[in-house]
Amino acid sequence: MDKDLEQHVEAEVDDIQQMLLKAGIDALIAWIKSKLRSRSTRTADPAEPAEEVAIADLDQERDALLEGQVDEAAWKLYEREVRAILALIEIRRNNLNLLESQRAQWGDALVPPIIVNGIRTETSELDALAGRLQSLLQAILGRPLPEGFTEALATPSGDGPAQLL
Repeated sequence: MDKDLEQHVEAEVDDIQQMLLKAGIDALIAWIKSKLRSRSTRTADPAEPAEEVAIADLDQERDALLEGQVDEAAWKLYEREVRAILALIEIRRNNLNLLESQRAQWGDALVPPIIVNGIRTETSELDALAGRLQSLLQAILGRPLPEGFTEALATPSGDGPAQLL
């Protein structure tokens, strides 16, 4: 009976671990997608096929990442930090969404500088959190993330996209 209970508890821990890893990878992918979409809306051609292909590739890479093995020692070491970063990403995303809605109410020509600076700050903080999450996931997964992740995360966000994560 004790072995059954141990197996059940171990399976639940694995499910929680997978859920958190999925949430972390999804947060990175959502941030990258928003950066790619933001970049394409600032260019002359908003429907650049390269950006759409890159977004589709991210979803395929996500599935491959989730199928791999997890370094248990790294997971135990970084689990709390991953949880904290995901919570901070949620807070920063909500702040940014509020600032974006305020910017939309004022209109681009009349938006107060405090809102513009707030958007830049939140976007910069989200970039930093995404970078840290990326390095943690690489340590936990025991391998580098796909090239599409690292290229998109290395690109500055500018004023920030309208919708993040």
